Amino acid sequence: MGTGRAVILDRRRLLLAGAGLCLASAAGARPALPGDAPIYDTRELTAVPNAAAIGRRYWSPGLNEGYVPQGLTVFGDEILIACYRSTEREQDNGPARVFRLARGDGRLLGSFALPATYGHPGGLATARETLFVANSGRLLALDFKESCRTGECAPLRRFASTRRWGHPS
Repeated sequence: MGTGRAVILDRRRLLLAGAGLCLASAAGARPALPGDAPIYDTRELTAVPNAAAIGRRYWSPGLNEGYVPQGLTVFGDEILIACYRSTEREQDNGPARVFRLARGDGRLLGSFALPATYGHPGGLATARETLFVANSGRLLALDFKESCRTGECAPLRRFASTRRWGHPS
């Protein structure tokens, strides 16, 4: 009779240990954020020193298609993210898009392509109805509302510099 009781206790311990592992792994799982989480990396999100300043977190669109987020700005109730997708491993340049997210819930509202010469859009800014896209010595001003309506980039004006920005002449 002593052997049967030991087997039952061992089974209970194993079940409790297994339940503890399940609970521990669920507690350490990635939080559910709006948007498509990257399928190429399942690591937990790390804590950041300014976590108290973060109001909302969303996954950037296009991660699973190879898009790299670069520029970020807010336009009214939308979050705009400029991204590029490298076509070659050695080059951080390629087709670029501006993705539009709803500021309140992070749902994807749409996107539009940028011209090929803006293959690494590093910055975004807005002024009234104009969206500015910065890219390696180039600045593109576009009609944001028209770009959203048509799904195509609607340029207003292009600026270029012959000198490298951020460096003395």
